[in-house]
Amino acid sequence: MKKPFFLSRGFTLIELMIVVAILSILALIAIPKFSELILKSKEAGTKGHLASVRSGILLYYMENEQVYPDSYYD
Repeated sequence: MKKPFFLSRGFTLIELMIVVAILSILALIAIPKFSELILKSKEAGTKGHLASVRSGILLYYMENEQVYPDSYYD
């Protein structure tokens, strides 16, 4: 025996539209936060590279009679 159309189980168009609207609102909130995290991670990476350069210069200074290098292009 076949069920009537209005008794079939499933989601209505309105319910699906509400879910899509809620998900889009959440995405609009999350995307700026995610881009901020990307910028902060790039900044942290740059600080790490600068610390490595500083350590290399300090090592050069200690190994070469307390003289800093003249330039980095030699």
